[in-house]
Amino acid sequence: MPPRRQHFLTEYEKAQDSAHAFDQHIWTITSIFWAGNFLLYGFAIHALSTGNTLLVRAVTSCLGLLGVLLVWLARTLALQFKALADCKFARCKELEWQFGFSQHRRTENVHPSGSQRRFYLAITWAFTLAWVVILALAWTLSSLGVEQAETHLQSLGPDRSPPRIQTESVPPGLAPASEELQTEPDTASEL
Repeated sequence: MPPRRQHFLTEYEKAQDSAHAFDQHIWTITSIFWAGNFLLYGFAIHALSTGNTLLVRAVTSCLGLLGVLLVWLARTLALQFKALADCKFARCKELEWQFGFSQHRRTENVHPSGSQRRFYLAITWAFTLAWVVILALAWTLSSLGVEQAETHLQSLGPDRSPPRIQTESVPPGLAPASEELQTEPDTASEL
């Protein structure tokens, strides 16, 4: 094999490996950031169930901002890595034309150009919209007050409100067991 041809074959191999590595980075970052968003959704929904209006606004606002930043950062990084991978694949296609290969040239018309980017953008907007709904719910519920918010949450579905802590005085005969134990004499110390 002539040295020049070997040089181009090595370049082809390295360009392909590099393109695959950038493609792997896209999905690694995407999966981590999207999983992180679902975790943040859980924290925000838990904060909604606390009933503390100032805490709900503060926590959900911070989580919402972080979630939106993460999902758009993931999209930005994915587009940057995709552009790098496209450059590497373009070089592979040039070398394929030169040497009569067709591995990457055969995949050009598998799906419409830009369809995956549009799908990724749609998912990014869905994550953002979910945060807008959570934030709107948090600000609406916290502005209603605790009693009205619990009534509103109960109207949304079965048993979505947190358990209420009773603050009324307990009649003497129904005192909790821990108080009864404290009033009884200690028989062990009398012996």
